[in-house]
Amino acid sequence: MVAAAWLAAALAAAPDGAASAYEGLAYARRGDVLLYREQHYLYDGGATRLVVYRCADGAAFARKRVNATASPTAPDFELVDARLPYREGATRAGAGREVFVEWRGKRAATRVAEPADGVVDAGFDRYLREHWDALVGGALPTIPFLVPSEQRFLPFRVRLLGQDAARGETRFRLTLSAWYGFLAPSMDVTYDTATRQLRHYTGLTPIRDADGDNLDVRIAFPADRVRRDVAASEIDAALAEPLTGRCDLRQ
Repeated sequence: MVAAAWLAAALAAAPDGAASAYEGLAYARRGDVLLYREQHYLYDGGATRLVVYRCADGAAFARKRVNATASPTAPDFELVDARLPYREGATRAGAGREVFVEWRGKRAATRVAEPADGVVDAGFDRYLREHWDALVGGALPTIPFLVPSEQRFLPFRVRLLGQDAARGETRFRLTLSAWYGFLAPSMDVTYDTATRQLRHYTGLTPIRDADGDNLDVRIAFPADRVRRDVAASEIDAALAEPLTGRCDLRQ
């Protein structure tokens, strides 16, 4: 049992509520072949996130929408991957959440109680920012992190891996905090220490191969791919773009 890493989407919103965009380049954990690209858009003052996943040839194959209006650390989200097809997400349902997964024509949906300190999807980035000083100071918190494929919150430990002053980087690790945690790969994030923007991610992603297994990747977020003041028309086009990509993403 392993958790897909929805926390790979993480950069601060542009100032003054303007829309911003950035890109992630995903490679196999050990390899230099580009598997896919992620185009991230942040708008509505940072409360809404759109991610378009593209094959190496540029064709879009999946899209994720994240709405953090109700909670910055526990947003609602939906991911649709048209290749398989596959769909997963979480929406508010009363005091809890409806967590759903659709795979090969079968849908599983469960209502789960939401912990007061629960973290969902890209809300992990907000969590890191809010607890940055404590984590750098040596705190080892355990957080309830939503795993849609398991349809429940699982306990994850967050810890500082180290800081590299020469490179201006700070690294954190997220691991399953349970007796069976050794079965689940860790997920590492590297941030720019000064700006607290994501530079690298290594671990599982919500993108799956043809067998339904989460890809184990490393994703680079180049600083020169960050754009400010993105036009609303570009976001509208990304929302409407057909998901026609059919890359098999073999590792």
